[in-house]
Amino acid sequence: GSVKYTELPNLISYFDVAIIPFLINEHTKGNDLLKLYDYLSLGKPVVSTRIGGAEDLKEVVKLADTPSEFLAQVVMALQANEFNDIEVRKKVAKINSWANRIKEVEFLMRAGLIQRAVSKSIS
Repeated sequence: GSVKYTELPNLISYFDVAIIPFLINEHTKGNDLLKLYDYLSLGKPVVSTRIGGAEDLKEVVKLADTPSEFLAQVVMALQANEFNDIEVRKKVAKINSWANRIKEVEFLMRAGLIQRAVSKSIS
């Protein structure tokens, strides 16, 4: 059933491993799922098929191509849930937060405006 977004952290806290077992197709290849960052922000190990967002975070997300590989990755994640890994996952989620993404866009926009102003003053 549906769960309110505000209730998700409590629900996810009961997970040993978070899984994202999406089929890979044209729609899911480019997905960058919010749930992936929710799981990481709570320090949970994540096992996923090779959707776009998970592929980009392969340093902290265990990836699988087949059902048997997926199961093996879940078992490995259950066995290797180290404290340091938890902190790294939380940091990765923080780096990818909306607040940080907005700061990055703002920086790029300001840099573009400055470059435009400099170009106009030179010509």
